[in-house]
Formats: sequence, C-alpha cells, structure tokens
Amino acid sequence: MSKRKVVAVLTGAFATIRPGGAFYQFTYGPRCPVPRRYLDRFGLKAMLLGRTFLNAPPAAVYKITRRRPSRLTLP
Repeated sequence: MSKRKVVAVLTGAFATIRPGGAFYQFTYGPRCPVPRRYLDRFGLKAMLLGRTFLNAPPAAVYKITRRRPSRLTLP
C-alpha cells in the first residue's frame, strides 16, 4: 500500500477505536504489514498473536494498539 493509504487506514481505525481498543491485522506476509516507522510515528505497537503454517499461504494475526495518545494526521 502507498504511504497515504496506510496513514488513511490507521487514521480511520484509531479515530473510532475507544481508548484501550485494538486494531487486528491479518496478513500473509512474513512480518507486520504496518512498517515500524508508522508504528513509531503514531505511537502504536504491534504484537504478533499467532501464525498458521498449515494455511496456504501461511497467515499471521497482529494486534495493534496505542502506546501513547494518538497523533494520527495526514502528512
């Protein structure tokens, strides 16, 4: 996804998620689909909840939550 789309998804999701809430990301990639620079920029953290290697392709689930008050704005 483009930088603008990633920011739009995070902005929309965390604008509606209550404090303490989480955004769950399912992915078929080898790592978290939200790059570290975006997690750091917006005060978020991602935790790998699990993987299934029996799926084709293998899938993973990440839980993304706030680390500190949100600063989600478009660049």
